Amino acid sequence: MDEMGILKRYDDIAIHDFLPAYAKYSCQHAYCNAHICRELQGIYDGFEQEWAKERKVLLEEAYKCVFVVESMNDTQIQEFMERYDVP
Repeated sequence: MDEMGILKRYDDIAIHDFLPAYAKYSCQHAYCNAHICRELQGIYDGFEQEWAKERKVLLEEAYKCVFVVESMNDTQIQEFMERYDVP
């Protein structure tokens, strides 16, 4: 990655998978939602953790609002955030 020279100079948000090599770069980091959904599915499949299934469904619903319906208002955002924060 260093030889490509992209992330060394990058100063925005890098969205990526969970590869630890990305962490050494000083840009801001965010995880790809597709990778998060796969991790959540794996947690549910392997350990039957209901919270993982619920969070995956929540991310899928938010995705549909933003990219399929192309509509999300402040109320919906707040509702998604409250559902996500439920213990």
